[in-house]
Amino acid sequence: MRRSLGIFIAASVLLGITPSVQASSAAVVINEIDCHHNDWIELVNTSSKSVDLSNWMLTDKEPNVAKVNHRYVLGAGTTIGPHKYLVVQQSGVGPAHLPFGIPCAGGQTVYLSKPSVGALYSLLDSVPVPKIPMDVVYGRIPSGSGKFSVTFGTKAGPNKSALPQVVGQLLVNCRKNVTCAHQLKATNVTSFALARKERGVSVSPTGLLKLAPSKLGKQTISVQMIGPYGTASARVTIVRA
Repeated sequence: MRRSLGIFIAASVLLGITPSVQASSAAVVINEIDCHHNDWIELVNTSSKSVDLSNWMLTDKEPNVAKVNHRYVLGAGTTIGPHKYLVVQQSGVGPAHLPFGIPCAGGQTVYLSKPSVGALYSLLDSVPVPKIPMDVVYGRIPSGSGKFSVTFGTKAGPNKSALPQVVGQLLVNCRKNVTCAHQLKATNVTSFALARKERGVSVSPTGLLKLAPSKLGKQTISVQMIGPYGTASARVTIVRA
């Protein structure tokens, strides 16, 4: 660790980076935010080269109008390695800590910027923070490039979605002239429902998907997965052999 000063730095290989409409063009982006108790902000370097973060700044106001108690300036010599993480938090080792908190009720934006001309800063990334439930944080899925959603706190590691995710196959082969049944499985789910009503198609709250014999050919069915922290959808394709 090159610097402490209230910064917890850990190295991990970042997996599964793909382009996203919400991705920043900068190599280093805000990756995860925790508003509970010891608030922290995680940065990730999405590039294959180390990046010098000397005098870069995190703020909860627009960088060029933020006052001192709304600024966290990274010290000279701070670097972040390729595909590595850096976490700044309110308390920890060293004298310098994140001087502002992040309300879980939402309505605040976190900004990442770097020195520009004179005393001005240029904005690299900004994240509007919504209301965040207990037991989860707010992060990109996939890490470094994806859209923000509720995640389980994985400080200095790849983000893990707190939304329901299907486990197993979404392509099902069935015989003709019989009721086709397929048991859906998902993580972080409490119940299932059809995204829209359709004759001859049903899904139970526990995820048992049924297709009547009258439904012929290839069918693509959209299913809602309801979880404690939000809702996600899955598209199941059924082919009658």
